[in-house]
Amino acid sequence: MTVHDPFGRHVSSKKRVGTAIKPRGVPSGHNQEVQWQGNLEPFSRETGTAKEEFQGLRRMRWLFGILICSVSILFARLWYLQIIRGDDLRHQADVNYRRYHQIRPDRGIIFDRYGMALVTNEPDYALIVNSAQLPGGSARQQLVSRLSTGLSLSEEEVASELDALEQKGGDRLTFQAGIDRDAAIAILSNPRLYPGITVEISPRRSYVEGEKFGHLVGYMTEIYDYELASDTDNMYIAGDHVGREGIERSYEQYLRGVKGIGEIEVDATGEQIAVRIDPNQMPQTGQNLTLTLDKALQEQVWAALKNGIEKVNGKGGVAIVLDVQNGEILSMVSLPGFDSNIFGGHNSDAVTALYAEDAFNPLFDRAVSGLYPPGSTFKPFMAAAALDEGIITSKTRLNDPGFLEVGGSRFPCWIYGQYGGSHGSLDVRGAITKSCDVFFYQIGAGYQTQAGLGSDTMKEYALRFGLGQMTGIDIPGETEGIITSETDFEASGRDWYWGDTAHMTIGQGYVAVTPLELVVAVAAIANGGTINTPHLVKEIQGSTYAPATVPEAPVKATGIVSEASLQIVREGMLGTVFNEGGTAPLLRDLPVRVAGKTGTAQHDKSKPDHAWFISFAPYDDPKIATVVLVEEGGEGAAAAVPVTKEILSWYFTNRSN
Repeated sequence: MTVHDPFGRHVSSKKRVGTAIKPRGVPSGHNQEVQWQGNLEPFSRETGTAKEEFQGLRRMRWLFGILICSVSILFARLWYLQIIRGDDLRHQADVNYRRYHQIRPDRGIIFDRYGMALVTNEPDYALIVNSAQLPGGSARQQLVSRLSTGLSLSEEEVASELDALEQKGGDRLTFQAGIDRDAAIAILSNPRLYPGITVEISPRRSYVEGEKFGHLVGYMTEIYDYELASDTDNMYIAGDHVGREGIERSYEQYLRGVKGIGEIEVDATGEQIAVRIDPNQMPQTGQNLTLTLDKALQEQVWAALKNGIEKVNGKGGVAIVLDVQNGEILSMVSLPGFDSNIFGGHNSDAVTALYAEDAFNPLFDRAVSGLYPPGSTFKPFMAAAALDEGIITSKTRLNDPGFLEVGGSRFPCWIYGQYGGSHGSLDVRGAITKSCDVFFYQIGAGYQTQAGLGSDTMKEYALRFGLGQMTGIDIPGETEGIITSETDFEASGRDWYWGDTAHMTIGQGYVAVTPLELVVAVAAIANGGTINTPHLVKEIQGSTYAPATVPEAPVKATGIVSEASLQIVREGMLGTVFNEGGTAPLLRDLPVRVAGKTGTAQHDKSKPDHAWFISFAPYDDPKIATVVLVEEGGEGAAAAVPVTKEILSWYFTNRSN
């Protein structure tokens, strides 16, 4: 019997599944064919095949559509990556395999006026760590052991430093600067034995005769974080060294040069493969400087001053030699001093010891920053003022009875204090020659019928000579001298007395100058009344990126006092050396005639006086001016004059032309 299932499919009677379905109203047990009624169309083999083909076609269309969309999306993505972002991605790929770093240039060389090198560059080897490449486990321990041996450090020190750098993170971290050249070569020759470690070679400053030029050329240290933060021009990177004092600091912008760009190619593990430098991005060496200093003279001055200080057991001292015509500093020494090489030698103990010497303060530049009472070296300037103001003439004679009595107080001359004597009647030339205090008390403060300059006028003339104000020297740290007058006291509600004016005239009391101010003033006496700006740099040499230049050193004033007044003062200073009663006869046998003035300045009753001597030479055609100060050296004639003699003797024997 043929049976159809409810879906019109043919079912064999032998394969019927379950109980046959009987139509309503047909009793059970009747065996008859069941026929379905309703809307279902009769099944045929042809109809089933068509439907299956239609359904398959629809599926194919859907699949084809999905394929087209997928290909379109893929194509669009490739187009975006290759065309739109191709350059960016290629650059990113380069970054992944190339590392760029700044290459420090050689710093400019510093020469003396005759082309002798004072500051040069030497290779410095620094151990650099890439924290991401440091190994772990046993490989780390092997690395620690090798570094410990090569650097003469304990394994504990090496391991601790590596751990700290690894925690900090970075690819150019300094492990140790200034390593031994042999250790550097061992690491560079066997890079695979030192994973994560390399050696960077950079220039390090070398100071020729560093101890003799320390205050002048200065020194360098690593740049501070706060300086980097304020470096808006991005001239520096961490680890750079910058000038701290002296020429190194003042002329930093010229000396530092221009950094280059280096390209380091690495593999997927970060291993360095090659190093390249674009010829257009090579580092450019800093500009060289030619100084006004005379290296040989500086060495002689340093030795003479050092010996002079030691002979009188002085605390320190200053000696300066200045060209009177243009303000060029030929030599300037401040003792005690320091060796600039200490700061670049990676010896922290030596630097610490230098700062610990507070008693003598070797880092303090006494020449430009020290303030001292000038003592009797102040007298020539006050004599010029009195002559120019008409207080006296070249023929005016005043009596020195040994002391003056004013207001119940006694104001003695030095000769009375030492010997109980007096100078008697003197004109201004004789008063300078013999350094008579009583004569200057009278022309400064006035006495009986003799009118005095007064403190305000004396201050005015001191300022004309450049005392009590900045000289404008081209190194940092200069201090301004102090010239105080009665008006200054009144402004602050203090009383000023006759004795204050009298003491001011002889360079005591409320007067203090720097040695540099004083030598500039001496030069003005010698050159006819011109105040030049003292300076140390003669020329900034040209380079590939900047032309040669001569720094400005302007003339600050001319004709500050009449030539007639200055000539009388010069004659009095010549008498200091050659006339009877002069305080510097030791200089009579020099190759040229010298004019000068001694000074003995009180500063603390419990301590020895400061010893001064100022001079210019040759007298008939002045070329140089000098100042020598021996701190707590006693009398100028005993301590400062012998130092001056050594300096002038060498100069006019070796630099007569």
